[in-house]
Amino acid sequence: MSSFVLSDIRDALNAIRPVIAKADEAFQKYHIEGGQIKVQNRTMRAGIPIMFEEDFIVPALDFDKITKTLRADPETLIGPKQIVFKAGKARVTLPRLTTTEEIKVEELDGDAVDLDETFMDNLKKLYPLIENADAPDFQNSIICIDGQMIATFRGQIIIAAEYEVFKEENIKCLIPADLVKFLINKKTCPDEMILTDTAIQFLWPDDSWVISSLVTGKVPQKLFTVLGTIGEAKWEATPEHHEAISDIIALGGTKVTFDKDGAWIEMEKGDFKTGVQFPLPESQKSMWNTKHLKIALDLGEKFDFTDYPKPGVFKGDGVRGLIAPMLG
Repeated sequence: MSSFVLSDIRDALNAIRPVIAKADEAFQKYHIEGGQIKVQNRTMRAGIPIMFEEDFIVPALDFDKITKTLRADPETLIGPKQIVFKAGKARVTLPRLTTTEEIKVEELDGDAVDLDETFMDNLKKLYPLIENADAPDFQNSIICIDGQMIATFRGQIIIAAEYEVFKEENIKCLIPADLVKFLINKKTCPDEMILTDTAIQFLWPDDSWVISSLVTGKVPQKLFTVLGTIGEAKWEATPEHHEAISDIIALGGTKVTFDKDGAWIEMEKGDFKTGVQFPLPESQKSMWNTKHLKIALDLGEKFDFTDYPKPGVFKGDGVRGLIAPMLG
């Protein structure tokens, strides 16, 4: 009889669960073998070390419930057809699954690149744009090209983050959103990336790993052309500006209007106006998506929304972007 550490298993599951969250039923299982917990779907497979040396395969949903419910590290009795978990007076039995499909752990034969924390910082900045994109190709990925990591949400907001490592290594690829989610959930930065023409792999010092297919398709040249139009941004946002937009978002407003009196949203029974002044064109109001504006304020240090109805501009430490205006 063996036992595993619940906190250790829970941390691993939090990172690895999204890989199979939307996968076909055939992939809804955890492979616990060789001191790792491993999963796969049609395009990605991953493994994270755990403090457990026994080998078995269990239904993912049922195992999730057990690890969330048990209050103490369970003893594990592994039989040929079932697995018994015992913790105090609690006793849970799961079927032991069989499969002929092995989750292979191998290092890709491609170009290796050493990564640093800037890589993870950029992913966190860009991921909100593609988290719920539900779009094909480049709109559902982080675009890596010419030393930049780029993301867009349907062309309404575009962000480019600089990454000198990718510039030095001439990295060009599209990293899929599901893989980005895994990397962020893993919380620690991988120290190495291996790239081939069709796949990408990340490796961690603790022997964690993930391999994924790359997104295929071309990125429209128009996207890079638009990024090239970003000009100066001279206005610096104050804490009051951040607070004003946060208040508006909290009230459920989707469109914020700037005018000479401040920023405001229309509500079912009246308006909400902040009274905080924003730099504006003379005698002209402008309208913006509140969530996109919040992203810009969080990432940027300097802004320019005065050329309405042209896109708003923002720039920060190693990041720049555009927000499309709302018209009406």
